[in-house]
Amino acid sequence: MQTSDTQIRNNILTASLLIVAGSLVYLFLRPDIILFKWIGIRDLLVSIKCETDDGGGFLHYFLMYCLSDVLWYAALLILASTFYVKEVLVSKILFATMVLMPFVLELLQLARLLPGTFDWYDIVFYCITLIIFVLLWIRKPNCLLLHR
Repeated sequence: MQTSDTQIRNNILTASLLIVAGSLVYLFLRPDIILFKWIGIRDLLVSIKCETDDGGGFLHYFLMYCLSDVLWYAALLILASTFYVKEVLVSKILFATMVLMPFVLELLQLARLLPGTFDWYDIVFYCITLIIFVLLWIRKPNCLLLHR
């Protein structure tokens, strides 16, 4: 069994790789987002954008619009579980906040209280990601969660 420090490092590395992988979708396929305009790199990224066929069906839609959200949510769940301490109330509140955050953000987009586009597929894929996470957590708790 791995030590706590090794597991923390592995979880942070895994979450970092998921964040980078999710970011690559935006960098190469969807560079025209507001964030890139704010930091001044949108025009550069648009010039190196990979063109894709819009008629690719559901798989194309998933890769363009859902995959990065799923990868980022998985990273968030891994990081939230890594630093969770079950005896500490603040830790429980932060963990619950991280679990619910993407759902709340989507609902705020639906209510037009937050800029962005509400997407039912995002909700569905967040649910799938959360179910997979919970199943892994139940099956192999030491893999994802530090029991302190």
